[in-house]
Amino acid sequence: MRKLLSYDSKPAVDERLMRGSLAYIEGRAEEARNAFQDFDPLTMEHGLGG
Repeated sequence: MRKLLSYDSKPAVDERLMRGSLAYIEGRAEEARNAFQDFDPLTMEHGLGG
C-alpha cells in the first residue's frame, strides 16, 4: 500500500481509502476511522465494497 501511495500516478481509488486502509493495517485505528467516516461503501464500485 505504501508503494502504491508513493507513485505519481496513483490507482483509480480514492486516496483517503488507501490511506485509511494503511492506517488500519498498521494498527492506527483512530486515524483509519477518521479516514473512513465519509465513505459510503454502497456507492463504491462493486469490487471495492458496493
